[in-house]
Amino acid sequence: MASTAAWAACAPIIGRRRDELALSRDQLVREPLGGRTWRGALTNHGDGLCAAVAIEIRFLDRNGRAMGGFSGRIERLAPGGGLELQSRLPAGATGLQIQSLRWTTGGDRIERGPYAPWRPGDSG
Repeated sequence: MASTAAWAACAPIIGRRRDELALSRDQLVREPLGGRTWRGALTNHGDGLCAAVAIEIRFLDRNGRAMGGFSGRIERLAPGGGLELQSRLPAGATGLQIQSLRWTTGGDRIERGPYAPWRPGDSG
């Protein structure tokens, strides 16, 4: 999906782990009564196991100010595996931002973020 490329373009990860974890789904679901839910997936595109994976995502208003957020965690993410993410967006939220992304692989502890904000559903 296009969201992986869009995310990588926002904040490239340096070295051989550049494409190890990537946002592989970015979907905005509009509900009949006006609510909105964001669904995403964080996928391990690397060759090795990622452990202690943690992602923190913020909801942003139209001025880029934080107005809430949520987090996802998984102890082990095998190559090709994914962490499903889902949250209702607060009224007035127009953007999302990955505040932090942390994981351990091959004995290295990696931490990235914050990433550039995007409009939910625009990249996928």
